[in-house]
Amino acid sequence: MCAPKYKYFFSKFEVIEPVGTCFFTEQGFTKTQEFASCRQEPARHGRHRFGYGQCGFSAALPDRYSKGDERAFIGAPGVWYWQGAIFSQNVRNFTDRPNTEYGGKEYDHDMMGYATATGDLDGDGLDDILVLYTSKLKMLVNLTDPSSSQQGQYCGGSLAVTDLDKDGRDDIIMGCPFYTDYVTVKDAKTQERKPQYDVGKVVVFYQTAPVSILLCAQNVQPYGKSH
Repeated sequence: MCAPKYKYFFSKFEVIEPVGTCFFTEQGFTKTQEFASCRQEPARHGRHRFGYGQCGFSAALPDRYSKGDERAFIGAPGVWYWQGAIFSQNVRNFTDRPNTEYGGKEYDHDMMGYATATGDLDGDGLDDILVLYTSKLKMLVNLTDPSSSQQGQYCGGSLAVTDLDKDGRDDIIMGCPFYTDYVTVKDAKTQERKPQYDVGKVVVFYQTAPVSILLCAQNVQPYGKSH
């Protein structure tokens, strides 16, 4: 469980920033460990670093992982001028928390880590972090909506991974909650296309082979927002 708006006071610099934090619990909530991946000392505060990271805005625990290397993937969309980042947090070692790297100013406001899910997307039997990186934070593929260049539809606002077609490979379900449909509905009198604003849609990607993703279906429906 996470608290992405948790604030921390960096006393040396006299600043309070929304670094966010997460808690890993086990044994019936009798054992709890805090992981605040963006709260690092010496201080990496400031919106140009981790200060506005909001770690825990999204998070996922893989079902399949290397023995002795149990991790939580923690999304921090406010890191580096809201480029966002993913932390691979070792739940047995607080300081073992590699993260995706700064990508240059052209990636500002991408908000990586807004939604997070895991699944085996490279065929190695281990869960990977959706959508960009393997369990070792190595880039796999960048999935976008291939049928639309519509801006502001928030594709990736919600994510899920499961084996939809029962072929043994994990498939991807991506929500686009603010998608606008300009095609489907016609005005009864004028027969002109009538935009349906923010109806949302769900895009499904089938995995046909490791790291081979096939766009399968899109449903224009008023959903796609919930995680």
